[in-house]
Amino acid sequence: MELKEARKLMNRIIKKSFLLLNDRKIFLFEFNFKKYEGGTIRLPFFDIIIISKKIKHDKKRVIALFAHELSHLERFKKKGWKKYILEESLYWFNDKIRIDEDNGADKLAIERGYGKELYYSRIKSNKNKKRKSITKYYLTPKEIKSYAKKIKNANNIRN
Repeated sequence: MELKEARKLMNRIIKKSFLLLNDRKIFLFEFNFKKYEGGTIRLPFFDIIIISKKIKHDKKRVIALFAHELSHLERFKKKGWKKYILEESLYWFNDKIRIDEDNGADKLAIERGYGKELYYSRIKSNKNKKRKSITKYYLTPKEIKSYAKKIKNANNIRN
């Protein structure tokens, strides 16, 4: 998938599932990561999402990445700048904060309807031995399935 096509896909996902981010300018870049499939940088006037070149040819994984990273951006926006800066400054040094944030982003992505893509992507990415040291921060495929089932049941109860 070319970057231009990925941008269009990201914008469609924002319009469909992350309306709170409609007013934010989000730039998309690609990079050669060894461990990571992507990442997010939040700045005062715009945000950046970085996508790994190695997953850009797998549309399901790209969708999962966007859902996860956009979930981070929405969570950051809801927290406000003070809390965001405090947590972000500790994110790389405190496993509990990092696990809470990445699990929260995974759960929000599932709540928005991207559980299947997230599950697929996690199965694929967990096969990468270079990612082994960071898999503890994210929901496992089993946890994704379980949470998606819980959300589906909760939605059925509400309807």
